Amino acid sequence: MTLFLRHKHCAPTAQSSFTRRLALLLLLGVSQAYAANQIPVANAGIDQSIGTGLTVQLDGLKSFDNDGAIKTYRWTQLKGQKVKLSNAKLAAPSFTTPATLPAKDSARTLIFKLTVSDTKNKKASDTVTVNLVACNAPKILVNNVCQLPPPVCYLPNKWQDGECLPPAPLTCKAPLVPIDGACRFPPVVCNWPEVEQNGVCAVPVASTLINDTGIVWCYDLDNKKAGCPVSTYPGQDAEFGRDELLNDDSDGRAGFSFSKLDTNGELLPAAASEWSCVKDNVTGLIWENKTDDGGLRDKDNVYSYYGADFDPNSEFQTATDATGYVNTINSLHLCGASDWRLPTLDELQGIVDFSVIYPGPTIDSGFFSATANKEYWASTLYPADIVQGWVVYFTDGRIFRDQRNLRYSVRLVRDSRLNAGQSGGQQ
Repeated sequence: MTLFLRHKHCAPTAQSSFTRRLALLLLLGVSQAYAANQIPVANAGIDQSIGTGLTVQLDGLKSFDNDGAIKTYRWTQLKGQKVKLSNAKLAAPSFTTPATLPAKDSARTLIFKLTVSDTKNKKASDTVTVNLVACNAPKILVNNVCQLPPPVCYLPNKWQDGECLPPAPLTCKAPLVPIDGACRFPPVVCNWPEVEQNGVCAVPVASTLINDTGIVWCYDLDNKKAGCPVSTYPGQDAEFGRDELLNDDSDGRAGFSFSKLDTNGELLPAAASEWSCVKDNVTGLIWENKTDDGGLRDKDNVYSYYGADFDPNSEFQTATDATGYVNTINSLHLCGASDWRLPTLDELQGIVDFSVIYPGPTIDSGFFSATANKEYWASTLYPADIVQGWVVYFTDGRIFRDQRNLRYSVRLVRDSRLNAGQSGGQQ
């Protein structure tokens, strides 16, 4: 209501004073009307049908108050077989339907009432119905209807035009062929004495001698370095092996013994400033020496480790895969050889120098000049799970298994004794 008052420049009269008082009272009445508390709105949720022995969640969360907030909720059961409401004074209580369907039809219809009140104790109510229905296996309740479940279509079959059909024949681009539902490289057939190793034919590695640990000190009762032997802790690592008997640092720390080889695999002096490979004079293995020039053999390059048995992303033998790197190095005849491979777990951990403290690298840097403080792949797979392989961590020499799709460093090896015919250089 809008009142228009005319003001004249004249002395007030009794009539004009009355008019002003009347207008003021009307305005106050309108203001009080608008300030009156509004009734809240109760919403008990949608009706539903459900089987026996199941948990039902009631839902009053959609209740609201336009000019305030809902202060209390109260649920009561009006009809049907009596059930026990859990948290009946909350917005969303629950209950469990009877274990068996009630005999009387009227008992199968459960009606619940929700009463809400706002902060000024204005109240509103709403009801919701839960119908109990018989739905025994193999039938299930779908959209409040008890019916048989749809037929199951197991992978790799798919539903198409109402039928469960097998997938279309897989077409692969050569040299890949369909294997186990994926395009893979064909199985490798090797001629004796070679065997298949991660998709590549290689001469099997014979057992080799084992390097010592590089530890040349003992520990006392207080876990402090001490001279050997320690009477209270006899038989420590430093008391035995090459570290004790052949501790000569001229060709490698402690009991290690290495030789530097040039790009053709020929022997170099120990003081040489550039070399491509390292021969382990204890085990007979020849190791790739990494570089720090950003090139193919750079120490910071990392690779996945896929194989014919596990290649989910079709990366096996690519430039980002360890086997692809092996193939590339063999094609370049590094140090005059073409039989490079990933080392086994024992071989790779055999060049760890455990005397080097964290963060390493735990290796004789005088011969392995460019070694990243990182994880390096071994060829050994985890037998319980083909998606995992073993890794040596050159920060402290630990070994652990990890997913083969992860990218880690690689250092290649060859056996100078078994593969003498494949190398034109130093054996």
